[in-house]
Amino acid sequence: MRLPRPRPTDADVVIANAYPIDVSLTFMRSKGLIPLLLARPGASRLLVSACSEGVGHRGLFPFVDAPPWQRPLHLARSRRGGPATATARRPNWLYAPGRDPADLPAETPGMTVVAAWQDALARVNQEQDGRRNLEVVVYPCALLQVLGPAGQPAAA
Repeated sequence: MRLPRPRPTDADVVIANAYPIDVSLTFMRSKGLIPLLLARPGASRLLVSACSEGVGHRGLFPFVDAPPWQRPLHLARSRRGGPATATARRPNWLYAPGRDPADLPAETPGMTVVAAWQDALARVNQEQDGRRNLEVVVYPCALLQVLGPAGQPAAA
């Protein structure tokens, strides 16, 4: 039985690994982004996904080259679940180990591809103004995690 994991409400950095459903951007985005979407606006967000098949294909709800009506719908969904805040949300950094970033679309909705782990860490360092002692939350196999209600302590 998998117990609920806490939400990343106070974390400075949230790292989500999209394994085991990280074969493509299309599959990974189904749930791999959930911990990042629940992070506070000022948190740095890193997503690790193999994307071995690149974008992948989903005819009904395409991820790249989507119809014009899909973007406003996605934005409306992503704004649900949290109070409005004056702090701008930080971008979601996508690191695909072993892949050439040129293999993925330059315009990846909701994500910015970084070429190497060191690049991702440099972006986080820049976003966090070089602060030390950051609170980091890591979600291994993020798609399999059950996130509990806000404020719930971690299960033993």
